[in-house]
Amino acid sequence: MSLYFHAYLKGGQKGTSLLDTVFGTALLLIVFVGLYGAFQLTLELVQSSKSKTGALALASERMEYVRSLGYDDVGTVGGIPAGVLVEEETETLNGIEYARRTFVQYVDASQDGLGGSDSNGITTDYKVVKVNIEWDFRGESRSFFLVTNIVPQGMETVSGGGTLRITVLNSLGSPVTSAQVNLVNNNVVPAVSLSTFTNTSGIVEFPGAPSANSYEVTVSKTNYSGAQTYSVSVANPNPSPGHLTVVETQTTSSSLSIDVVGNATIRTFELGTTTPLADIPLSIIGAKTIGTDSGDNPVYKYSSSIDTGSSGSITVNDLEWDNYTISIDDTATGYDIAEVCTPQPFSLLSGESETVDVYVVTDTPHTLLVDVKDAGGSVLSGATIRLYRGAYDTTIVGGVCGQAFFNDSVSEGTVSGSNPYSLDVSLSGYTSETVSNVEVSDVSRSSVILNSI
Repeated sequence: MSLYFHAYLKGGQKGTSLLDTVFGTALLLIVFVGLYGAFQLTLELVQSSKSKTGALALASERMEYVRSLGYDDVGTVGGIPAGVLVEEETETLNGIEYARRTFVQYVDASQDGLGGSDSNGITTDYKVVKVNIEWDFRGESRSFFLVTNIVPQGMETVSGGGTLRITVLNSLGSPVTSAQVNLVNNNVVPAVSLSTFTNTSGIVEFPGAPSANSYEVTVSKTNYSGAQTYSVSVANPNPSPGHLTVVETQTTSSSLSIDVVGNATIRTFELGTTTPLADIPLSIIGAKTIGTDSGDNPVYKYSSSIDTGSSGSITVNDLEWDNYTISIDDTATGYDIAEVCTPQPFSLLSGESETVDVYVVTDTPHTLLVDVKDAGGSVLSGATIRLYRGAYDTTIVGGVCGQAFFNDSVSEGTVSGSNPYSLDVSLSGYTSETVSNVEVSDVSRSSVILNSI
């Protein structure tokens, strides 16, 4: 027994245990993974350096070409100043695709005074050229740029233009940086068609813009609303803002506003139910205008026809901050809007999502929807609302949405017809209000503000 045990110990000393094998394998894996990671990092650094070198080469190539040009040729096709350079182009180098953008702008040097204080009245003293290169590296957007000044030989000369300044603000009046500003004017020779971006102050300037009218400006930014100047047209003969005019030696300034867009989900129900009512066509109109028509009626910036579809619900995307009103064609649909739990017009803030529930009833010839709010614009529920005129005298207690809908036995009543209605509105804790000359004709609305006692 002892001899057998002794032999077993000797055999165990000469062999390798399973634990040793696992440990050795793990150690080798750690070493090889580390080496592979280092190799991958080295390869990535080489590729990154290669892409940057390509960007530098393309930017330097363009700069050398710019320096070879005569001063009058330094400018972009369709730009201010105009010249022979292409504003945007795509180049491929070492298998990498680059977007090259060349921007040229006049500069008003401070040495001889700025703007109207310029000692010789010339604000186009020299040109600055910026060449920007953009490319994608492993899903990441990268950029590189070079800037140089191009100074005319001898004395500066008058270019015969003025300065166009565009300021881009958001809904709170703060500057919007990196907003794209497109400028077009086909009434000058050569035609102007260029694009640039606002600085940290939300401003772009175009010194040396040729003296002319009809400068079309469009402002945009990803996920933002748009803004622009407008042409005179049959539908909009009095646009606001209209296209801009540049006067020689003067500065034309314009301010346009954009901000993050939001959305509104519109749901339709039959009054007194919670079951969605499908396929209801509606109209939604914003309060912002872009001019007036020949009858001096407003031309709205946003006006759209929508349909709640089979689900009784529709989400309207890309709405800018504004006050919106929803309406229904009672003749075409056979319905009137009896209640909207977000009293109209409803306000949509920048980047906000709003849900608006619209309750409808069978159409009658003349209706009046009354909503009651406090001084801060909040809905007041439970108000006593009385509508009366002659023999007609009906009182309704406002629901949770702060509204009352009058449709039964209501006939037309207008100021011009000398038969308007009156409203008495009261609520505990608030001063009562009487509203005279309330007009009821087809689909009518009235809003009453109650002040707290």
